Amino acid sequence: MEQKKFILGMGMAKSGTTWLHNYLCSRPDYIMGPNKEMHTFIQPERGSMISALFHIPWEKYSGREWLHREIIKDRFRVNHTRYFDYFAKIMDENGAGASGDLSPSNQHLSIELLRNIKREFESRGIKVVPVFLMRDPVDRLHSLVRYRKRMRAHKKFLAPETEAESVRFLTRLHFDSASHAPATLYALNTVFPGQAVTMMYETMFDQTRINSLMDQIGLPHKLADFQPVNATEKEESLSEDIALTAALTYAGTYRAANNLFGFDTVQAHWPYAALANEKS
Repeated sequence: MEQKKFILGMGMAKSGTTWLHNYLCSRPDYIMGPNKEMHTFIQPERGSMISALFHIPWEKYSGREWLHREIIKDRFRVNHTRYFDYFAKIMDENGAGASGDLSPSNQHLSIELLRNIKREFESRGIKVVPVFLMRDPVDRLHSLVRYRKRMRAHKKFLAPETEAESVRFLTRLHFDSASHAPATLYALNTVFPGQAVTMMYETMFDQTRINSLMDQIGLPHKLADFQPVNATEKEESLSEDIALTAALTYAGTYRAANNLFGFDTVQAHWPYAALANEKS
């Protein structure tokens, strides 16, 4: 009997995680949890907050879908054992070969947490397969700005009026942990040497690439629907000075990508890579 897999999505946000989630959910051998993004290990403080509000069995809220999901997620944050038991149970009950948690915030998981996740799932006979999707960090930040404007969240996150100025503003804040990709790759190589799956967002929307991804995960091939998800048109381009400032802020990510995918590949597919390389 083939070993079950747990796909641990490591991000990054706006790098194809929602598309990958939808593709996996379209497969008969995959069962999803309550949400695409569980945030079990990164937002433990939310657990105690929701628990304080609801001291009743979560099953009572099964008809209220959103609240039902949130309470389940809350229970996982309060007690991580429930998280591991839950995914093992739904795979067994549904005869699924795989499940997963594609929270982009997983890229912030420490080496200690990753080791614990690996150990807990292995004790239940499940192999953890980390998947880290990477995108040109400046282009990704610009995409995030457009997405948050579209979702009407810009008043909370964005001070300036224009997309370009928003990118400059968030770059100054070192938004979304500018140097985090190298730390994520280091943690993955430490805990999952030679086992973590990495892919460039810019090249992933191709059947051959997806087949290769499934080979690395250990799942059969399945035709993919390459319709874009959460895509937004660029209303304006970034000026050279804003793009340069952002590229230099994320220089560590560009260097890590050069080492991982090869300098020529990164130059060919990441639109702002040349700026970082010129000045670094």
